[in-house]
Amino acid sequence: MRIAIQAADLDHARIDGTRVYILNLLKYFGKLDPSGEFLIYHRGEFNPELAPPDFPNYRLKKISAPLLWTQTRFAWELFKEHPDVLWMPMHNLPFFPPKQTKTFVTI
Repeated sequence: MRIAIQAADLDHARIDGTRVYILNLLKYFGKLDPSGEFLIYHRGEFNPELAPPDFPNYRLKKISAPLLWTQTRFAWELFKEHPDVLWMPMHNLPFFPPKQTKTFVTI
């Protein structure tokens, strides 16, 4: 199974609840499903304290866009990669996610 994860919050300097939540889940996803492929999307350099672990089934995908990242560049990457599942750990979804991709949001 291919799982796309929007992890752009891990690029920020501030460490708070949502960022810690994302990081803690990423510490275990790779172990819980070693046969799954995890596409971890972010925009810039990870905050060193929030960098995800290095599992062989993790693909870190650094993509940048000046404006509307979720609606433009990130959405385009989803159409290129065809993930089975998209996890958005915040309330902002792409307007037009791929139809075959199941999406879930953490609010």
